Amino acid sequence: MDIDDIYEQLAKGTTEPVDLSWTRRKLQFTALERAKTGSAEQRLGALRVASVLGRKDGLPIVQQLVRDPDAAVRELAFRHAVEAHELGISAIRDAADGPDAEIVAQALDHLILWVDQAGMATARRSLQHADARVRERAVRLLGHIGGPAVKMELSRLSGDPSAEVRAAVQEAIERIGGAIPRGTRTSWWTEDGRTVPAAAPTPTAPGEAPPAVEAKAPLWAPDPTSLVPVATPSESPATPWRRVDVPTPEPAPPPWDGQAAPLPAALPTETRALVRLLGMVSAADREAVLAVLRADPAPGSPDRGAEWSDLLHAHLSSGVSQGVERDVALTRGLLLAAPLHGRGTHVTPIRGLLRDPDARVRAAAAIALGAIGPASLVPPLAQLLSDPDQDVKLATVEAIASLGRRTGRADLARDALTRGRGDASLRDAIDRSLAR
Repeated sequence: MDIDDIYEQLAKGTTEPVDLSWTRRKLQFTALERAKTGSAEQRLGALRVASVLGRKDGLPIVQQLVRDPDAAVRELAFRHAVEAHELGISAIRDAADGPDAEIVAQALDHLILWVDQAGMATARRSLQHADARVRERAVRLLGHIGGPAVKMELSRLSGDPSAEVRAAVQEAIERIGGAIPRGTRTSWWTEDGRTVPAAAPTPTAPGEAPPAVEAKAPLWAPDPTSLVPVATPSESPATPWRRVDVPTPEPAPPPWDGQAAPLPAALPTETRALVRLLGMVSAADREAVLAVLRADPAPGSPDRGAEWSDLLHAHLSSGVSQGVERDVALTRGLLLAAPLHGRGTHVTPIRGLLRDPDARVRAAAAIALGAIGPASLVPPLAQLLSDPDQDVKLATVEAIASLGRRTGRADLARDALTRGRGDASLRDAIDRSLAR
């Protein structure tokens, strides 16, 4: 069976086992193409393929379809996003900007539970929505995440025709003012992983049990890091499945304390671990880690560049690079590896990190853009020459000089750096860069 036949088999929802070890990337690519250009039935098929690929590889397909013009497609895509739990939060944000008022309201329910700071712009837009349910939930979300600046916007809805919206406005203003505590982040799935409605009705009296939730089969296949079914044609038809033991992933590493980590005697081989280490070691030790990332992977191992790109996309689009659970070491390492694997398509998300509140991330973003950005980035980079952090300023000097040499616009770089010589703390570094 060739890969096109395998795709069609999965798109129809077959339960026959399929070996994904050599088909995963092609299946994902085909599903993404069908999600963009296929018929409604083909887009539904792309979601079935996403289910089989698992959350990591399937969510980019889901994210394309949560605002689909076809109701059946967007409803199934939204279910996928919700059942992806915290990994689906980016797709849920997209759904909150969609055309379906019912889904928008549900998506806002999940953003309220998640106390999602990244949902600020969506909530503000939703204040003008025609559907009162959406306006109410947008108001409630802003009550949990908004600051004094949104009070004026909320007060405009104090005369809303919906009593629920008016009550939500009063409560939100009190939350922002501190009279009512703000919510804390809450998951919408149970300890055993089952997903429950974000807005399930609450008991009307103490001790009253909530309504039963209809059980549904999970949409997502187990992630590749667990036991997975694999087709084995050589085995008898009576035993068409066998299980392959894939090593259990190591526990999440502890948060980085910001101090340069020593280079370990044996470097890790897994891309994510290498990238995170790159974000922690000193500048003098970076080349040793980059050399491993630069080397060809072992036969049968995933392509380093593709893994880096997937990590960057997932890390930035999911919001964890900027949220309360952010892993600064991983964010920084992804940026420092950009000179190896970065392309023009990565410039826009990286550029946004030039304004990151963490100086270590701003410095790494400048280095990344100096290595892969266009000459038009010289002016925004030059703004960092007045950054309050000295390490950011020094990294920016090198980034501007590198960008000028690489793009053939040394004149732009020279002009920007010459203006920066007014800062005495940068003068020596700028002079060395200009002398090269």
